[in-house]
Amino acid sequence: MKLPHHALNLKQILGLLAFITIFALPIFYITTAPVKKPPPPPEEQSANQDIRLVDEEGVEFHLHRRRDGADTAVYQNGYSVTFRRTSDGGFEYIKGRVDLLDSVLPSYCKHYGLPPISKHAEGH
Repeated sequence: MKLPHHALNLKQILGLLAFITIFALPIFYITTAPVKKPPPPPEEQSANQDIRLVDEEGVEFHLHRRRDGADTAVYQNGYSVTFRRTSDGGFEYIKGRVDLLDSVLPSYCKHYGLPPISKHAEGH
């Protein structure tokens, strides 16, 4: 039986399969594979994201990361304190009830895996 002149021979078929395997399948995979990003480290936590924590006295509060990088601890009773980590590893008071820092900071440090603190740095 004679094949028509436009039929592919074995060498052409193997070449086509090699092309598909080497070029076409990886391109298809790369363009259709989902992209997974690792979670950001605590310092790069996105703004407006709340974390629920419990302070040293067992009272729950929400830690809110602000756009400027500061954190605000907000209690259900409406009390809050805003602070920022300093470049030397301390904490800078910004506004709110400064007396809450002693209860908030140990939970903050524990949550982020920071060394425990003995005293906060006050500023502003």
